[in-house]
Amino acid sequence: MNLIEQLLAQIGADGSAAFTVCIGEYAYFKGVKGVATLSSQKITLIIGKNLLAVTGENLSVAEYFQGDLIIKGGICGVQIEKSE
Repeated sequence: MNLIEQLLAQIGADGSAAFTVCIGEYAYFKGVKGVATLSSQKITLIIGKNLLAVTGENLSVAEYFQGDLIIKGGICGVQIEKSE
């Protein structure tokens, strides 16, 4: 099992989930099931069985289509949160 597969397994996602972040500019997420919270400082995504929180300033969803989501803005952090 490679590192990406191990990380995805830990958050309860399958191989169809992944993300790439260009700090301070854009973040691309694959395998998004939905958006749990949305504000200009924090966007929380539903990925697998858990939540993924993107924090920063002036955040917005630039595109969301068939599980692919792009966030733009002053991204400063991404954190996995356990869902309740």
